[in-house]
Amino acid sequence: MIKILKVLKFIIPVFILYLIFRINMIVGLLLIAAILVFSLLHYRYLIYYIKASKYYTAGKYTEAMIYFKKASDIGSCPDDIRHSYAFLLLKNKYLDEAEEMLNKMKQKKLKENVKYSVEMTSALVKWKKGNLNEAVDILEQVYKEFKCTTLYENLGYLLVLSKNYDRALQINEEAYKYNSSSKTICDNLGETYYYMGQYDKANEIYEALVNDNAKFIEAYYHYGLVLSKLGRREEALTNLNKALEFKENYLSEVNHNIVKEAIQATEEDSL
Repeated sequence: MIKILKVLKFIIPVFILYLIFRINMIVGLLLIAAILVFSLLHYRYLIYYIKASKYYTAGKYTEAMIYFKKASDIGSCPDDIRHSYAFLLLKNKYLDEAEEMLNKMKQKKLKENVKYSVEMTSALVKWKKGNLNEAVDILEQVYKEFKCTTLYENLGYLLVLSKNYDRALQINEEAYKYNSSSKTICDNLGETYYYMGQYDKANEIYEALVNDNAKFIEAYYHYGLVLSKLGRREEALTNLNKALEFKENYLSEVNHNIVKEAIQATEEDSL
């Protein structure tokens, strides 16, 4: 029935346009021109979005933000594109601008997936503004209503940061069952095992993660910490130094300075 309605939505306007052409070709041409102009105005956000995506893929985030903003300022722009812009603002440390965009979106009736994406990104903004507990509360509320990989990744990580390791273990083990292919979920679980002193379990997680060619700083940093606890300091140093090959991520507490401190501490323990 739904397919039939979709077909009718296409056929009926085409048939009406055909009739207008039969009656008066000039009117028909003018109508087509009007439709084309309307479509161009209505969907012009796509031009900006394509440019933004191209720059984003190339790692040119400043340029990407310019075109995401242009797309977002157009009334017909879909909410998921606006959310992408807000998330990009967050990743580039424009916290107030990201929060403003997200708050505007919350005032609208959003599709379920966009609604929860907005809530999850809002939680990350709260965290980066120094409100970790509030961020966790937001994600816990989302967890009651909606489950997805991104939710598990964010909630699992912030629970570790809040040092609520029992809850972190519960969520991250559940997350691993939900999607064990997510490298972020694996890292969250391994980090939880590390802080709970379960080094063998943490080692198992990180060994698999590194062998799967993880390409982010946290995996090698945390693996290095685990190996150090297991007394395998040469391997620990190898992985800690490997961590320095990767870029820092603003949405993480791990940075090059922390890694260098861990390297120094491990070297001193080896003496």
